[in-house]
Amino acid sequence: TITTASSATTTATTTTATTTLLVDHRCAPSALPSTCAVVLRPHDDEVYDAVFSNNGHFLATASKDATVAVFGVEGDGDRVSFSLLQTLRATASVHTVKWSDDDLRLVAVGSDNTITVWNPITGTRINATKPRLELGGTDSVAGVAWLK
Repeated sequence: TITTASSATTTATTTTATTTLLVDHRCAPSALPSTCAVVLRPHDDEVYDAVFSNNGHFLATASKDATVAVFGVEGDGDRVSFSLLQTLRATASVHTVKWSDDDLRLVAVGSDNTITVWNPITGTRINATKPRLELGGTDSVAGVAWLK
């Protein structure tokens, strides 16, 4: 529900709209971004996820090539530069990656359901586990989150 009011005319309008994820967004091509800001090339295949750290100083990318790339981010406003700090090797293509609240750990999920935790600065693998899925042979881990 969207409600708007104008004090100059003292009128109010209420509109109810239905939002669904089952319909693709459609807009004119001119409404889409068309300028390439930067190209990052550490991966040999598709990138499935790209996430900035909470402090904004790092960027992690997850790829079909079974790697997670960690970049340092410098600059502000229109001038930003990226430097590759680490390339972390996973056991299979990596679908998603998440930063811990303190940005000292990075967790990733691979297509083989392996959940791996790394120190993104040193590149040290802290832990790797493959959860036992009980719902059937085609189940997979679709995402991860850090709990407080």
